[in-house]
Amino acid sequence: MKDALILQNPHWNNKEYEQGVERSIFKQLKKALEEKFIKVIIGPRRAGKSFLTKQLINHLIKKEIKKENILYINFEDPQLINLKTNPNNIEKIYNEYLELKNPKGTKYLFLDEIQNIEQWEQWVRTTYDLKQNIQLIITGSNSQLLSSELATKLTGRTITFTILPFSFKEYLIFKKIDHKGNYERLLSRKNEFNHYLEQFILEGGFPEIIRTKNKELQTQILKDYFQSIIYKDIIPRFKIRNTKVIEQLAYHLITNITSQYSYNKLAKLLGTNENTIKEFTSLFEKAFLLFEIEKNSFSTKKQIINNKKTYCIDQGLRNAIALKFSEDKGKIIENMVCIELIRRGEKPTYYLEKNEIDFITKKEAIQVTYTDKILERELKAFENIIKKEKIILTKNTFEKGKIKKIPLWYWLINN
Repeated sequence: MKDALILQNPHWNNKEYEQGVERSIFKQLKKALEEKFIKVIIGPRRAGKSFLTKQLINHLIKKEIKKENILYINFEDPQLINLKTNPNNIEKIYNEYLELKNPKGTKYLFLDEIQNIEQWEQWVRTTYDLKQNIQLIITGSNSQLLSSELATKLTGRTITFTILPFSFKEYLIFKKIDHKGNYERLLSRKNEFNHYLEQFILEGGFPEIIRTKNKELQTQILKDYFQSIIYKDIIPRFKIRNTKVIEQLAYHLITNITSQYSYNKLAKLLGTNENTIKEFTSLFEKAFLLFEIEKNSFSTKKQIINNKKTYCIDQGLRNAIALKFSEDKGKIIENMVCIELIRRGEKPTYYLEKNEIDFITKKEAIQVTYTDKILERELKAFENIIKKEKIILTKNTFEKGKIKKIPLWYWLINN
């Protein structure tokens, strides 16, 4: 166990971790390190949670926190697999660390992918409540961390941050492309931004994919992500027996992003029942694979029974699984906008009366066209929308007015 700890904590031997792209939530996390609350970082696997924890370790070291006071544990390490059935093993690891480094003062514990340890929340709660001078930062690839365990066992003790694959703005930062300034300053570079946007639409925002130049390898890595989410984050954690149906459902929904569906129709299609479909779609969301949005309605009951739409966590992942791009490009772009709204903290719905509006948020009604030829029906769709900012996302057209027209590339980086 001590050998595993030494390997996982190279900063003890004066190694500085790669800094990389500073994620949009990094500043908030740095401030949160000064608070007593348990810091919880959730998001899909391979979105950069582990890398983010290493950036935080770098930050602490630069603040002159002693290196031996910082412990990082990745619970997906094969050397720690045998420990997962007993939460008391976290205490054993912690005691090994104390014996190994004998740290004095406040200790910073980074517990990565902690959901791999059964009943982990018991140890975290006890440590938070009873042990002094410990800062806990935990990560997990499942929003179940946020719902049941945190809500029931750690109420009032946590502050949660969600990290998703790179946004377009973060993608540009990774590519070292200057994106700062108002529309007038950036307008002359619209072709450049659209060039990178086309790449982003195809590749998506998983950091490892952006670093990988080989397109075939990108596709294979993304397919592996999909399999890992299904067979590591969902099936074993939630003890799913009907593995064939859950994989078929995931594939069907990813292939048919943005399309309306009902649980009843999906159940008939896959030869199962509505409750199973409802349960599985909920698990996809908890594992950050798919997000379900509802039809906008004043009636909560109608909102529940109306057809749903599903969007994939990352357009590159969707492209790799569905193996369709050109004919579905409009859907992929709509998917990208939906995930960006979720990244911004929105809970979008779709609007459908005589005409459809892609997304309704608390303050905005957004139609995604990605063209500069705006059809009359696109404008008429807003007729019954009041008290919301009306936006059409275009390719290059920028116009102010009752219905704003904003280039998609500018909307994505202007937040």
